Amino acid sequence: MALRFDGRIAGPGDLIKYTEVVCAAPDRITIVQDPLGQKGWVVQSLLQTDDPLVRDGYRAELYANGVQRVTPFIEWYEWDVMVRRSEYIDKRPESVIFLQIHDAFSGGATPHLPPIEVSVNERQWLKVVLHSSATADPQLASDVLAIEAVNDYPFVFDAWHRIVIRTDYKLDGTGQFDLWCDGIRVCALRNIYNAYPTNPLFVQSGAYSGTRKTTDRKAVYSTGYRIYDDATTHAEMGVSADIPLVSSGSF
Repeated sequence: MALRFDGRIAGPGDLIKYTEVVCAAPDRITIVQDPLGQKGWVVQSLLQTDDPLVRDGYRAELYANGVQRVTPFIEWYEWDVMVRRSEYIDKRPESVIFLQIHDAFSGGATPHLPPIEVSVNERQWLKVVLHSSATADPQLASDVLAIEAVNDYPFVFDAWHRIVIRTDYKLDGTGQFDLWCDGIRVCALRNIYNAYPTNPLFVQSGAYSGTRKTTDRKAVYSTGYRIYDDATTHAEMGVSADIPLVSSGSF
């Protein structure tokens, strides 16, 4: 196992671990004590109704773009995330995205969408969408392949959830994507396209709603994420390499 980036929060000064703090105002990303009293210091990423667009989207995100890599490669991501019911009071079922694996070519404007988006919605469902293209800068929506990997896995509010992702980024249709939530494999995709040619990838984490302005307060809490290289094993990450033979609908 080799740790490529350690963004875990251990104290109130740890935002300095990230290359960029991107949000509408200084109080939109802060380090606070875990409101559930379990994780110590954590990041609170906040969207409010009066937030302006930041980089063409409504966002409060931490960027780790100092460890970018160009496809093909394998990488692991691991962190804990929590959403409180009292701080997610948008009555529409739209999602708040709490992780994006983005490519460095553009700001993500349609149709140029991030290779990985992980989100949760008002119904307390986890959703994962993957994007790829045969061109580095697609101009048409038809140039981008979208895969809805997960759309209805339970993600209970007011509880911490450990997310582990393993991705084998490929441009030739042999890519892989695996996600575990609280040690349970949620999806295992094989033989997929999951990147853009020549474009380095980096991680954005926090709260993001695209160009959909939130109708009320949304807050996402995180322990901060870690990135591991391709030498990392399933055992070291505390997850099983087994893939169920019978699908429950998530695979």
